Amino acid sequence: MRRYVICSKEDLGPGETRLVTAGGRRIALACLEDGSYRAVADTCPHEMASLARGKVEKMWVSHGVGDYRISESQCVIICPWHNFEFDLDTGLSPCEPDRLRVKVYRVSLEHDQVVVFV
Repeated sequence: MRRYVICSKEDLGPGETRLVTAGGRRIALACLEDGSYRAVADTCPHEMASLARGKVEKMWVSHGVGDYRISESQCVIICPWHNFEFDLDTGLSPCEPDRLRVKVYRVSLEHDQVVVFV
């Protein structure tokens, strides 16, 4: 795995996404509300839209019929074309985990620099 310095932490604020390139790969980089970062492959597997143009939201979770709530910690990136969602920690689609998935990349913050490992 190679390490790529992507940007300064000041360049991407909470709730923002950005298209970046690292190791020849297009990556959607997201800054969550808590200031942590997530990175996934930029291309939606449904119809190839750029996920970096989507938005990040807390994931809806359920423990049974009629029990729906917003997760405290899990977030999804939502495709701007058809609203497909992808868990930013696993890359899986909450609605179709057997069919739709995006690659997840490890991200760290090192001396106020956002680093992606590809």
